[in-house]
Amino acid sequence: ECLMRLKEEDDIYTPHKFLEIARKTGHYCELSRAMIDKTLHYFSTREESFCINLSFDDMKSQRTKLFLEEKLSSFSNPSRITFEIVESQAFDNMTLLSEFIEFIRSYGCLIAIDDFGSGYSNFNQILSLSPDILKIDGSLIKDIDSNAKHQTIVENIQSLAHKLGILTVAEFVHSEAIMERIQEMDIDYAQGFYLGMPRDMET
Repeated sequence: ECLMRLKEEDDIYTPHKFLEIARKTGHYCELSRAMIDKTLHYFSTREESFCINLSFDDMKSQRTKLFLEEKLSSFSNPSRITFEIVESQAFDNMTLLSEFIEFIRSYGCLIAIDDFGSGYSNFNQILSLSPDILKIDGSLIKDIDSNAKHQTIVENIQSLAHKLGILTVAEFVHSEAIMERIQEMDIDYAQGFYLGMPRDMET
């Protein structure tokens, strides 16, 4: 998963320190396009699959849509790309969201619902989008080895997703115990510090 950071000399700033300011000042989509551009350039000479986050602001921006159209048209094998949509933003405008997903899929890209289970999780609306992947929110995963309630919720998400042919990813896998538990639950993929720490693209 490719995530945005701002770097100033030796200081690295995570999104919660600047994204809200960027939205209020009208610079968010500009930062997002720069992030997408850098990511596609980096992977243009590699073979891995990778994920890019998109917000509803990105989907509403005609300039960003035209930018994506240009970049995806020239990118080798865009089926390697998964675009992640944050669940809590997924219902502002279902028509716009559905049209954007159709546009992204026309290039062969995959669609993931990010942070699934963190909000109100309207299964009917989310599943009507036919996502390829559900990323189960870290708040449900981080204590799944000891929290029976969270185990039950995740088991239900996993069961429904598999019945519908949707892949699942456990976020925030930070220990061996968590990893063993999600393997027992037959979750398809894992993501978290236990498997690897974040690193700069340039290193």
